[in-house]
Amino acid sequence: MKKIIFALLPIVLFASCVLSFSDEEVKIRIENNSEFAMDSVLAIYPEDEILYGLIPAGEASSYQTVTKAYRYAYIETKINSELSVLQPIDYMGESLLKSGRYTYVLSVLEENGGTSEPHYNLSLELEKD
Repeated sequence: MKKIIFALLPIVLFASCVLSFSDEEVKIRIENNSEFAMDSVLAIYPEDEILYGLIPAGEASSYQTVTKAYRYAYIETKINSELSVLQPIDYMGESLLKSGRYTYVLSVLEENGGTSEPHYNLSLELEKD
């Protein structure tokens, strides 16, 4: 009986470590808060680059684990075949997100700019889930 307990002990300890580390993760999803489908949504974080793919209008992606993240990130997507980019200048003065689940809510402002081709500007809001 003691042999079985000692054989199972490393497995139990390993499992408890894995479970405790999973609570320390930052998970981020992207919500499309617009009337446009967003194709090829890409988010670039300080240490990760995640392709979220197609996010239909009014829908959200699944959560993805991120090593480090701030309240905003570099985001690019295609809307009606036009590339739209949200480009942070830097993260100076920003704090890293603590472990938990977050949603980057993306909104789109369609601008015409005097041409027949529309231009799509992205904005982002962070929500703690």
